[in-house]
Amino acid sequence: MKKSQILMSLLLVILLSSCYASRITYENLSIIQRGMSSKEVIAIMGKPSYRSFDEESEMLEFRTSESSIAGVVNIWFVDDRVTKMKSYYTNGCMDRNRAIEDKEEEESAKKEKKEKEESLTKQLYHFAGSYKYLSILSTILAAISAFVALVPFYYIWKVMQEVLRVRFDFSKAAGISTYGWRAVGFAILGMIIYMAGLMCSHIAAFHVQAQMRTAMMNHIMTLPLGYIESEGTGKIRKIVTDSSAATETYLAHTLPDKAVSKATPIGLIILMAVFDWRLGIMCLIPAAIGFVFMSSMSGKDLAESMKQYQNSLEVMSAEAVEYIRGVPVVKTFGQTVFSFKRFKEAIDEYEKWTLGFTKKMRKPMVGFTTAVNSIFVFIIIAAYVFGGHEITAAFGLNLLFYIIITPILTTTLMKLAYAGEAQMQVVDGLKRMGDVMNRQSLKETTNGQIPKDSSVSLRDVTFAYEGAKKNAVDHISIEIKAGEHVAFVGPSGGGKTTLASMIARFWDVKEGSVKIGGVDVRDITSSELMNQISYVFQDSKLLKMS
Repeated sequence: MKKSQILMSLLLVILLSSCYASRITYENLSIIQRGMSSKEVIAIMGKPSYRSFDEESEMLEFRTSESSIAGVVNIWFVDDRVTKMKSYYTNGCMDRNRAIEDKEEEESAKKEKKEKEESLTKQLYHFAGSYKYLSILSTILAAISAFVALVPFYYIWKVMQEVLRVRFDFSKAAGISTYGWRAVGFAILGMIIYMAGLMCSHIAAFHVQAQMRTAMMNHIMTLPLGYIESEGTGKIRKIVTDSSAATETYLAHTLPDKAVSKATPIGLIILMAVFDWRLGIMCLIPAAIGFVFMSSMSGKDLAESMKQYQNSLEVMSAEAVEYIRGVPVVKTFGQTVFSFKRFKEAIDEYEKWTLGFTKKMRKPMVGFTTAVNSIFVFIIIAAYVFGGHEITAAFGLNLLFYIIITPILTTTLMKLAYAGEAQMQVVDGLKRMGDVMNRQSLKETTNGQIPKDSSVSLRDVTFAYEGAKKNAVDHISIEIKAGEHVAFVGPSGGGKTTLASMIARFWDVKEGSVKIGGVDVRDITSSELMNQISYVFQDSKLLKMS
């Protein structure tokens, strides 16, 4: 055998062995969770075949030759914690066309974004009822006001044209006063139309906000106390207030501003046909660059970052409420350091996501801000390029017009950028609201029974928390006679608190029954059940009236 053949065989063996180096299986892929460290991931997946770094993140790549499962898995880490995982299917050791996959993923993302926007409007209009027509009217009025607001600039151009025509001999001027008053009149008209649109949008927004808060509070009052205890009052209150507040801002301001932002460029393009189109195109170049930067600040990654940011903010809010309410008790028992620990951890987590989100947005935001504010620079460059050695009166007049009107384009692009952020906040807020509203209520009996005594009976009780892989308690049967004193003793996580919670009906059993005085707790009204049971929480809850 020739040396070249031997070398090729060795290379083939090395290549094939590298394909089998990683333990990529469906089971292992399902274990990988957000927040895992790189050491934990390597312990599960095996040695990575490739590793890369940048300023903010690290990427590990794992490969396998199994054609029935993912052949390449990329896992990204920020601060040594898993943030994203992406798998590619392969044929043997050769990757399929990733460009096709990326294109399909991009098209899917666009479709999903469109569906989310439609779903967002549909959800908000569900709460608006007949007030949705006011919201629709507000966007129409806002768009009309955008077109009307551009008319004064045309008359200002006419004034400048007349001034240049008479060469400062104003006795020969005709129509300057008329043009001036028309400019003022259309400016006032545009403001009136826009304010009318804002009045309509605010009325609709306030109604939606009130309906959302009412619906959420009515539903929360029917939820199991176990859910309230596990989530925390601070977190739930933040969802109620912030979700509704985000929708109020979106309907009252963002929707009309989006209509203005879409109508204004159309009006500017029409004006470009009237004036020097070359200058108009020069104005659009930095606007297009800014739009590219703005597009990079949206998408799934940003939505996920926003979600994590809101999660950490919720936790910090919940811990802050509990800590501040408990300050008098904390001082009395001298437990300041210990009580502050959870609050401090929540602050640290919030700091991590805030800094990460800010760093992620830093470069594209600087690029966007620089681009949209450099329109004036491009106009000056155009003056030198197209004006030549001598600027004519007509070219100078058009140049002055674009210098005056370009701030509108800058403001429009800035509004679009902030509108995108506001929309993401609303989508995230509605999702959190949906998580609460989709929680199953405790069914209240219509024919309440009275327990005959204080005995407690648990028969074949089985219960599992939502999302848990195994039961918290499994086929437990206990008989406690009236007057007996019973203590549940066992290791942490053994189900002691869960059993006690089900006796008080903080949760409903999945299987079996819990009875007090011979009556199933589901057949006792909530008020009567609370009269029968005294409950000391594992984590103390401090109420304002206590």
